[in-house]
Amino acid sequence: MYDIEIFVPILLKFQNDGIVFTENELEDQKGVKEKYFKKKEMPSHKFENGFDYEFKDEDLKKIKGKFIALYQDKLKEKHDENTEEKQKNAENLIQALEVEFYYYHHRIIFIYRIKFSKGMKLSVREVRSLVNENYKDLVEKHLIPDINTLVYNKKINADGLILSYYSYMFLIVKGEKYPLKALSDKLGSLTFRIIQSSKRLFKYADQHFVRISIPSTILYASSKIDIHLKVDMINSIYQHCLYTKKDEDIIKFNTNEISEFDVKNVREFNIINEGILIHLWEYLMDSLGGNASINQAHKISRRDFQFSIFVILLTLISLIAAFK
Repeated sequence: MYDIEIFVPILLKFQNDGIVFTENELEDQKGVKEKYFKKKEMPSHKFENGFDYEFKDEDLKKIKGKFIALYQDKLKEKHDENTEEKQKNAENLIQALEVEFYYYHHRIIFIYRIKFSKGMKLSVREVRSLVNENYKDLVEKHLIPDINTLVYNKKINADGLILSYYSYMFLIVKGEKYPLKALSDKLGSLTFRIIQSSKRLFKYADQHFVRISIPSTILYASSKIDIHLKVDMINSIYQHCLYTKKDEDIIKFNTNEISEFDVKNVREFNIINEGILIHLWEYLMDSLGGNASINQAHKISRRDFQFSIFVILLTLISLIAAFK
C-alpha cells in the first residue's frame, strides 16, 4: 500500500480541438511515448490501477534522488543530536516509487506512487511540489515539442499542433486521517466527506475526507480506494475543471488564435480559478454523496446496520443457549 498516490490529469489544447487522429498518426505518437517511457511487460488489463507505460529506470532514479535531496535539506534545517545518523539513512527514504504514463488524443495522465520507509517521510506539500516540477519539465520540454515536431514534419495533420495545456493534481493520501476536530481545519478550503461501501462482511462503509484547493484536490483515505472512485474523480476534474477552463480561455483570451506552443501562455492560462473549483466541489458533493443529508442518512443506516448485527448475535447466543 502506497503512502501517497498522485494523479496528474492533463488536457491538451490543439490548433483544432475537434481533431480525431488517424491510426497512423497515433502510431507516430506512440514513438514519442516510447522515447521517454518503457512499456510494461504485462498488458494494461492486468493492471487494475495502472497504465501501459512507466518511467525508465534512469528517470526513476533521478526523481528518487530529488526526493532524497529534499529530505536531507530538511534534516539540516532541523539539526539535532541524531541528524548525522539520519543523514546516513536518507538514501533509504523511498521504499517504493512508481511513475506511470498515459497518452491518448487530448489526454495525458501521470500517476506517481510513493511509499516511504518507516519513520521517514516528506510532507504532502513537499511531494506535490516535486511532482509538479517533474511532470511540467517532461511535458513542456520534451513531450509537446516532440509531438509538435511530428506536425512540422507533416506526419500529423496541422490541426494537431499543440498550443497549450491544462492540468490539475489529484492526490490520495492513505492511512493518514486529516485533522477534523477543530472547526478551522474544516473551513480552510472547500471540504466534504464521502462514503465508500465496504467489502468486509461486518463493516458497513468507509468514510474519506476530501479537500479542494487551488494547487490540488486531496482525498484523505481511511481505507483502500476503489478503482471506480478514482476514475470518477479524474473524469470529474477533466469535465468540471480542465475542459471548463479551456472553453473559458477560448472566449476570454481568444486562445484559438495562438499559432505555436509557448510556456509563457501555459503559465498565463493554466490556472484553475476559485469559481471553477466551486463548481467542482458542488458536482462532487452531489455525485459522490458528500452533502449533509446523505451523510446523515449514512449515519442512520450505519446505526441500523450495527443494530441488526447486534440482533443477529443476540439471536445466535439465544439459540446456542437453548440447545445446551
